[in-house]
Amino acid sequence: MPRPLRHCSAQYVAEIAGRTLFGLFRLAPKPLLMTEIIGIFGKAQERYPQVKLHVLVTMSNHYHALATCADANLLGRWLSWTKAAIARAAQFHHGFKGPVWGRRAATISVIDDVTLRDRVKYLMAQACAENLVLKPGDWPGVHCVDALCRGVAMRGSYVTADQRREAMRDGMLKLPMNQTLKLVPLPGLPENVHARQTWYRHIEKEIIAETRARMAADGAQPPSRRSLQDRSPDSRPKAFKPSPAPPCHGSCRRLIQAFLVARAAFTAQWREALDDMRRGVRICFPDGGWWPFGCREVEPRQQV
Repeated sequence: MPRPLRHCSAQYVAEIAGRTLFGLFRLAPKPLLMTEIIGIFGKAQERYPQVKLHVLVTMSNHYHALATCADANLLGRWLSWTKAAIARAAQFHHGFKGPVWGRRAATISVIDDVTLRDRVKYLMAQACAENLVLKPGDWPGVHCVDALCRGVAMRGSYVTADQRREAMRDGMLKLPMNQTLKLVPLPGLPENVHARQTWYRHIEKEIIAETRARMAADGAQPPSRRSLQDRSPDSRPKAFKPSPAPPCHGSCRRLIQAFLVARAAFTAQWREALDDMRRGVRICFPDGGWWPFGCREVEPRQQV
């Protein structure tokens, strides 16, 4: 089954979801690895400022993000660069060799404000939904809840392999805190910082209340922080059933239908442009779509 075409639009916020191979705990939240992941996303902001990151959460075998970007090629390069850097860091800190990521990261458009709030809540509640922690901020992995709700800076470290080896010569790895990840406010939220933080804190309170009620009803207790950090990168959850990504997230059937119609028209235009490029007639891909490698440098043949 072919993968759907990646399409980006500044009109919609995109939910990005990347999962490890077979759901293995390749991203188990060791402190130094989490520090590097924050630094990697912070460095990515410098390299690709057109990709505006709003929300970020990493779990042991996947990560979720909300971002806005109007260029599918730029978003693809941003994804490739961050995933490659995270994979190298995970291999080093967990001491394994082999692949980290499974299928290509999914990018799903969020097409209305009601659904956008639901997706923010879904991302913030990732660890709580699995009964791993009582509060979102208790998760030892990368979590943006304190940055969104209280303005706490997300500071991390970006180092190359040579810098990492240089730091280990003394027998103890000390990473320099040289990157700060600055999340961009979601579109449509108040400009006032306090008002935005209040909006996020309401969502946090809902998550905490629902988690406590569910754990009390199930008689569940969250595992210790140390046990979460010491997960083996070769272990996996008992139940792992990855589901196909939906074409979009929306709360209104009419809006979803309109999005699907527009997406079908975009796909048809993109396929037509690809055929034209192969024949050398013209090169005009629709806005927001992915341009095949090198096609901007291809000159159309002269018609006789």
